Amino acid sequence: MVRKRRYWALLFVCILLLTTYTGPVQAQGGLLLLGSTGPEVAQVQRMLAERGYDPGPVDGIFGLRTRQAVISFQETHGLARDGIVGPLTLAALKSAGAQPGRSERAVLSGRKVVVDPGHGGPNPGAVGASGTREADNVLAIGLSLAQMLKAAGADVVLTRDADVQPRAPQKPSAGQLEARVLVANASGAHLFVSIHNNAHRDRSISGMMTFYLEGDATGKAIARVMQEELVKATGMKDRGIHGARFYVLRNTKMPAVLVEAGFISNAGDERLLQDPAFRRRVAEGIFRGIVRYFNGS
Repeated sequence: MVRKRRYWALLFVCILLLTTYTGPVQAQGGLLLLGSTGPEVAQVQRMLAERGYDPGPVDGIFGLRTRQAVISFQETHGLARDGIVGPLTLAALKSAGAQPGRSERAVLSGRKVVVDPGHGGPNPGAVGASGTREADNVLAIGLSLAQMLKAAGADVVLTRDADVQPRAPQKPSAGQLEARVLVANASGAHLFVSIHNNAHRDRSISGMMTFYLEGDATGKAIARVMQEELVKATGMKDRGIHGARFYVLRNTKMPAVLVEAGFISNAGDERLLQDPAFRRRVAEGIFRGIVRYFNGS
C-alpha cells in the first residue's frame, strides 16, 4: 500500500512538472509568451526596461519576471492582462515613450501629484454611442500618467486605481467628490489633476478642453500649458481653457486643473479614446504639461 502511494505521488509530480514546463518555446503565430526565446524576446525586454517596467535580465528568455512586466504594461495601457506579447501589446510598446530623461527627473523629483481619474464604481460617467465608458477611459489614462510621473521621480497619489468609487479613509461615508478632495488635501500634494471625458447633445462637437478654478491665476497658467501639450500630443481640436467652479477645483488646497480629454459623445473622439495608444498620448500630454508647470514655464 505504501509503495502504491509513493508511485502515485511520484507520477503526480512528474505530470505537474510536464504541464508547467517553461523551457524554450519559440514564438507561436507571431506571439511571444512564457518560455519563448530569441532576439524578439530580447527586444521586448529592452523596450519594457526603457519604459520603466522591470523584465529582469535582457537575455532573450521570456521568464516569469518578463511576463509580470508585460502584465503591468498591459494593465497601464488598458490592454488584456494575459502576459502575452501579441500585435496590440507590441504596437503599444513601440508607440509608448521611453523613460523620462534626466531633465524631467530633475524637475519632478520630490514633487507630489494627485492624479484623479473621474467617476468609477457605480458611476460610469458619460457613455458613448458604442458603449465606451468615461470611467474606463480616464482610469487607463490616469494609470499611464501615474507610471510616467513615478518613472520621473514624482510621488503620485491616485484617487482610484481600479473601477471603484474613491474612498477617503478618514471619512468612509463621504461621497465620491468629497472623497477625492479629502484624499488630495490629506496628501500635501503640490498639484491636483482630474481627468474626464466631455459630452454634448451636439454630437459633432469634439476636441480637448482644460478647466481651472475661476479667478485663480496659478490654475489658469497650469491649464494653459496643459492644454498646449495635450493638443500637441493628440492632434485633437483645441477648445481652449476655461474658468469653472467645479467641486474638486473649489475645494482642493493645492493648484488644480480638470482635463476634458475629448468628447465621448462624438463618434470620432470615442473611437480614439478606445485606442490604448491614444490614451497613452493623452497621458503624455498631461505629463508634459506638468513638467512645464514645475519647470516654471
